[in-house]
Amino acid sequence: VYKRQELTLLSAYANQAALALRNTLLCDDFTRHLDRLAAFSECTHTLASSLDLEETLRAVLESALSMLDADYAAISMPDREGANLVVKAGLGFTEEFYEEFRQAELATSLTGLAFRKGEIVSSSDLRRDGRCKNREMARRAGTVSALFVPLQARGKSLAALSLYFSRDHPF
Repeated sequence: VYKRQELTLLSAYANQAALALRNTLLCDDFTRHLDRLAAFSECTHTLASSLDLEETLRAVLESALSMLDADYAAISMPDREGANLVVKAGLGFTEEFYEEFRQAELATSLTGLAFRKGEIVSSSDLRRDGRCKNREMARRAGTVSALFVPLQARGKSLAALSLYFSRDHPF
């Protein structure tokens, strides 16, 4: 049996521990936020200083992967005929996955949907999403969630950023 003073002291210790835990969590959140800002700053600097398309696309991908904690990402642009989107830069892909993925139909793919509509398209589970034409490939690759973002200038889509996650990621 504990005395009243012991319970009061134990409660005070528990409150101090909870406060220390809360401060640690806040510090972790703050550090993650600073890391994201640093990645964004570096990307912005590269975009402003480079006229090299490959370097620019890679900077965008590195920044997006870092900020959104995605597993792999790609930037696709329309081919000459305008029927397909072709990956111009990618990070994190296996060679096998890249070979199957490197081209998407503009009219039917989720990447194409984001590009055509000029709106962000997300899928919390590609393996079950009826809009995804490559559900079997997503299963084999272990891809669960994805986010497709049109890259626009003056209201016109120029490319599409695709971010893939190997875990459930609510958007």
